[in-house]
Order: sequence, then structure tokens, then C-alpha cells
Amino acid sequence: MSDDSYDTVSGVVKTVIHGGGGEVAQWKKNTKVQFHYRASRLCDGGKDLSHFCDECKLLDDTRTMGGGPFELLIGREFKLPVWELCLKSMRVGEVSAFNCNVQHCINYSFVSSLWRNVSAKRLGQSDVPPAPSTGCCASMMNTTGHADLDEFNAAPAGLRFQFELVSALAPDKHEREGWALTRDEKEVLLPALRGEGKRLFSAGDYVGALEKYRLAVSYCHDVTMLDVRASEHWSSVMSGVCVPLLVNTALCLKQQREFAQAAECCTKALEISGEHVKATFVRATALQGCWRLAEARADYLRAQELDPDLQASVAKKLAELDRLEQEKTGAERTQYRRMFQS
Repeated sequence: MSDDSYDTVSGVVKTVIHGGGGEVAQWKKNTKVQFHYRASRLCDGGKDLSHFCDECKLLDDTRTMGGGPFELLIGREFKLPVWELCLKSMRVGEVSAFNCNVQHCINYSFVSSLWRNVSAKRLGQSDVPPAPSTGCCASMMNTTGHADLDEFNAAPAGLRFQFELVSALAPDKHEREGWALTRDEKEVLLPALRGEGKRLFSAGDYVGALEKYRLAVSYCHDVTMLDVRASEHWSSVMSGVCVPLLVNTALCLKQQREFAQAAECCTKALEISGEHVKATFVRATALQGCWRLAEARADYLRAQELDPDLQASVAKKLAELDRLEQEKTGAERTQYRRMFQS
């Protein structure tokens, strides 16, 4: 594909509108590309790709949609592979237009619908259509919630994409989101996430620590999703890493007085490792915090059974439960007395 020439193999014709002054990216896998784009329906449906005009029907323009520049990662099987082909021919700062035949544009309505919805949500709009289906031939069979895209689905045509390449960041120059990481990469990141969570917790940033711990827990599940339960790798990650992360998550939630959620996290930890002492003890304190006193007592006694060294700590907690139960009983008696006196 070269400037102002039609390549019958690629089915794309490029016209440079403004040459960029930036460097040519190396385009390694997971290079993060940010760009603005305008998408227009070609007047003749794409029969003559060498024909450029300014009267094509505009479908989208990211500069007016409010969602900011579009982003994609190179080499991650994006729904419109032709976009990668086009962007790889550009320099940062360059503005170019590409006429693409219909074969390259079949999935455009799916991409457009998702980005319109993202932009609408960022602008605080509530009447956002549901996301389109991703099933086989879905773009041809389902409504997108947008009349012009449904019209395109009914009669697909070639499109003109005008791109402005804003940036191209090499894989080591940006932090990738979880969906863009492989299972091996996520497993490598687990110690760092756990360490960062611990640092934030020690600094009193319980919200920040909770975010790190929850992300790490989700990575544990991703890393072991193909493992057989109780296999060596599953046990190493889930019992050795995920259980402590769940307990730390519960401690963060307790600091925010989210006792029920904290108890639930400990329950998940105990479903993985049923005799985990800390998970049992922390769940007891969380249950106590939400006044589920009988369940808390059972967990305190269970923790002591698992670790007799906790006898003194458990004794103090059981004394606290006795006092709370007396307060609860007294409050209930007073309430009943008032009910009968009224």
C-alpha cells in the first residue's frame, strides 16, 4: 500500500493529508496506539477506491464524540485488522485518509457501536444502547441501536477512514490493562501487586490497597482458569497466593467498615483452603462487626482449634461477644417493653 496508489491485494488506497514530524514506530506487538479518526461511507460504495471526495456520508468523528482518542494495541486481533495496516504506514502527527473496500469494513458497525457507547458514558449519558452481540455474523443480524449503523449492516459498503496518529507507545513505555496480558505475564505481576497493596495499606490508603489486592485476586483466577483444581500449579497460586490476597482484601474492607463484604472474602479464602487460620479469625472479626455473633463465636473457636496459640486472643474476643450479646439482649428487652406499654 503506497500513497495515492491502489493495491488490488490490500484493497486500500492511501492519501496523505498532512505529513507527520514524529518518528516511525517499530510496531512491536502490544504497541499502544492513540489516534483520532473520521469514518465516512464512500459515495459509490467503494467501487472506485482511487476516487476521493468530501461529500461522503459521515458516520463517526472521534473529535466530536467526546470519548477522546481511540486506543488499540498492535497485534491483539482487533476487529478491524485494516486499521492496523493503515496506522503502521503512518508517522506520529500524520493525518492520512484511506479508502477501504467493503471486505475490510464488515465489522465496522460493531467497533463503532462500542465506541459510541463508551463516549456516551464518559459524557454521563444514561440512554446508551446495549452492546451489540459478538456472535457469528452478529454485525449482519442484530440491531446496534444506531440507525445509520443498522443501515450500513443492511447494505455494507466501502468506507473512508481518516486517521490522525496521536501517539505510538512501545510495550515497555505504557502499563497494559489486564485484558491485554497473557496468563504468564499476570502471574509474574502477582508479587508486585501484593507488595504494592501492602505498602498502601501500611500508609493508611485502604482504598488504594483494596484496588491492588482485588486486581491481584482476579489475576490469580485468570492464571489458574485452565488448571485442574488441586493440581500443583493451582495449589501454588490459589492456596499460596490467592488466599492471603483475599484475607488482605478483607482487612481493607474492615477498615472501611464493610464487614459483610469482608466476611464474604474470607469465606472465599476458606473455600480454597479450609483450615486457613488467619482467614478464619479475620472472618470472625468481620462477622462480629455486622452483629452475626453466633457465627463469629463459632469461627473464633474454630481458629483456636486450628492454632492453640490463639487461646489468649480468642478469650478476649469471646469476652467481647458476651458483652455484645448482653447489650443486644438488653436493647431487645427495652424495645419489647416499650412496644407493650404503648
